[in-house]
Amino acid sequence: MSQAQTPSQAPPLSPHQSSPQGSSPGWLRLLEALLRRPEDLWSVLKSPDAPRAIVALLLGAFGCALLYGLIVGSFSGGTQWWASPLKIAGGLMISAVICL
Repeated sequence: MSQAQTPSQAPPLSPHQSSPQGSSPGWLRLLEALLRRPEDLWSVLKSPDAPRAIVALLLGAFGCALLYGLIVGSFSGGTQWWASPLKIAGGLMISAVICL
């Protein structure tokens, strides 16, 4: 059996920093941390940059909900083109506020 490898220590993330390679913006690094390294995301949420990270993640979720609503509305057409995105994104944000 081989020894378990420990993950490399990456520098703490900040929502306005770009990656060390300079290839991805801060919001993309937050998404990567959320999916691959949740412990790094917690360190960001405990840092002074927490409000900026929270806003970036909320705007990302809201934008994805709007896109999903647009796709759902395209099946019905008419007023659902604009009503479905608002209903889905609004419902997501209201349920998030209730959970908080």
